[in-house]
Amino acid sequence: MHFLKWVVVVLVVILHVQECSGTCCNSDGDCPPLHCCVPPVRGRRSVTCSFASGRCEPYGGVNQGCHVGHRFTCPCLPGLTCVGTGLIEVPQGEVGNCQQIYG
Repeated sequence: MHFLKWVVVVLVVILHVQECSGTCCNSDGDCPPLHCCVPPVRGRRSVTCSFASGRCEPYGGVNQGCHVGHRFTCPCLPGLTCVGTGLIEVPQGEVGNCQQIYG
């Protein structure tokens, strides 16, 4: 039982570190180049960004995950398109991958 408590503590710390990885922002202009301001998923607020509306996240690169319509993720880098996989996440929308579309 003691071991299980330590496992839970480690998982909570890992999740907290991942959540705090982005810089707090209110708009894309608050973020470094090739990043955008991503709003929190409804019902989840970052403790470290309590006065900001979102976190800076990088644009999607080739074969990186994205969401079609990019409501809760940054869009793909210029020249790439988020191609849907058919899998729907609620409330984010359709999951996809950033791909270069040849014309």
